[in-house]
Amino acid sequence: MAGKFNYPSGDDEMARRIQQAQSDATEQSASVARSIWPIIEYLTGANGVAQSSGSWSSVSTANVTAIVWMDFDDSLDASMQFTAPSSGRIRVQNEAYLKTMANAVLSTGVSVQSDTFIGYEVLDASGSRVNTLGERSIMMHAEVWSTNQTMVLGMTSTAIGFVQNLTPGGTYTIRTRRGYRGWAQNASGSVIGMPTGSWFSNYADPVICAINPA
Repeated sequence: MAGKFNYPSGDDEMARRIQQAQSDATEQSASVARSIWPIIEYLTGANGVAQSSGSWSSVSTANVTAIVWMDFDDSLDASMQFTAPSSGRIRVQNEAYLKTMANAVLSTGVSVQSDTFIGYEVLDASGSRVNTLGERSIMMHAEVWSTNQTMVLGMTSTAIGFVQNLTPGGTYTIRTRRGYRGWAQNASGSVIGMPTGSWFSNYADPVICAINPA
């Protein structure tokens, strides 16, 4: 039967040497990874990769029919600086685990639905946005029609977009942004007030942003 062997601790010299060897191997592997990353970037043309460090969630009990873009947060959004390539064009790929939940309470014939978004924005050196926020966003949709039921959908999703007309050699910042919306509607598709006790929720973690010259 396969299992995990726990090396003895304490003053056992052999155990100490084994643990030290494991530690050295881990540090060496990390050192090799750090040393070859610039080579990988060069060979693939990658400008960089950034990842968020925290998870984000929100819960709403009222209709929000227009997309709400949350303020940038350096722990919940991915962000990095880059130098625009000679083409003045970059390829952006965002990836995130998204979860959307919709809950309908005592709402026969009524739908509660919601969307979770991950968008991105590119800022020039002055802080002005040079692309359209929300363009080529990742989106996760959930919708429930049943009475006293909750729909939960979650998966790792990705989206690819392009930003052009950048100044070659210019310094820019790209950062992701979290967004959401949700509402209740009747069988004919008209938006109605959110039934009492109903809600929708949005979640994202982690968010990864990668860019390449295009």
